[in-house]
Amino acid sequence: MGSRRGFFWQSLLFTLVLLVPMMGVTLWLLQAQQQQQTLRQAAAQRGGITVEAGSQSVWRFLLVVQQEQPAFVLVRADSLQQTITLCALPADVQVNAPAGTTTIGECTLTAGAGRAAQLLRQTVFGDEAAPALYYLAATPATWQGMADADEVRWDTSAFLNADHRKRLGCESDPIAVLTAASAAELLTKVQRILPDDAAAAARAAIWCAFLRQQPTLLPELADRWRQYSARTLTNLRSGDLTSAGECFGYLARQEALRIDYLQVPTQDNALTAEGLRTLRELLG
Repeated sequence: MGSRRGFFWQSLLFTLVLLVPMMGVTLWLLQAQQQQQTLRQAAAQRGGITVEAGSQSVWRFLLVVQQEQPAFVLVRADSLQQTITLCALPADVQVNAPAGTTTIGECTLTAGAGRAAQLLRQTVFGDEAAPALYYLAATPATWQGMADADEVRWDTSAFLNADHRKRLGCESDPIAVLTAASAAELLTKVQRILPDDAAAAARAAIWCAFLRQQPTLLPELADRWRQYSARTLTNLRSGDLTSAGECFGYLARQEALRIDYLQVPTQDNALTAEGLRTLRELLG
C-alpha cells in the first residue's frame, strides 16, 4: 500500500515538473503574441509605413509627332532609379512586320502609331513577355501647346556645324533660346538639313532641355496630355494618366532626378545588336 502511495506522489511530481514549465512557456507566448498584436494595431492607427504615390512605378512611352515625315521619341520614366531617359528614334529605322520589314515611319503613316508601337515592341522582344509600351501621337501644333511655358536654352554646337547654324539663322550664338513654338519651327528646319539619326537626336535633346529647364512642365505633363486628349491618339486611359501623373509628380520632387537622352545605334536603317540591347534596357 505504501509503495503505491509513493508511486502516485512520484508520478504527480514528475507530471508537475513537466507541465509547469510548459504552461509557463505557453503563457509567455500568448502574452508576446498579444503584445505584437497591440503594436500592429497601434501602427495601423498611426498609418503605418506610407509609400508615396508614384514612387514605385516605371513608364515607357513612344511619343510620335504626326507630320509628313513622322518623328519619334522614346521615353522611360523610372521612379525607382529616379531617371527620365529620352531616346532618339529615326523614322527610317526598320521594324519586323508580318510581310517582312518596314520602317517605323511608314508603319505610322499607313497603320497608325499604335501599330508602330506594337511592331517596335515585337522587334525588340520577339515572343518574350515585355512591359506595356504606351504611345501618344499628336501634330506639331498640339505638342507645342502641351509644352507651352517658359523659354529654354539649347546648345546647338553638339549637333550643328557652322554651315548648319548659318542656314538656320543662328550663326552668331550657338546657344539658341527657344519657346515651344520656335522649337517646333527649328526642329522642322533641322529635319530638312540633317540626316534622320542626327535630326532625331536633336529632337530628343531639345525635349530633354524643356524637361530639365521648366520645373513646372514635368508635374503637369499628364494633366496637359489629358487636356489635349481630343487632339491626340493614344492607348493611355484615364487611370493610366492618373498613375503616370503620380510618377511624374514624384520624380519632379526628387533632387537626385537625372534627365538625359541617348541614341540607338543603327546600320543601313536596321538596329544593330547594340541598338537592340539599348532598346531592351530602355523598354524592359
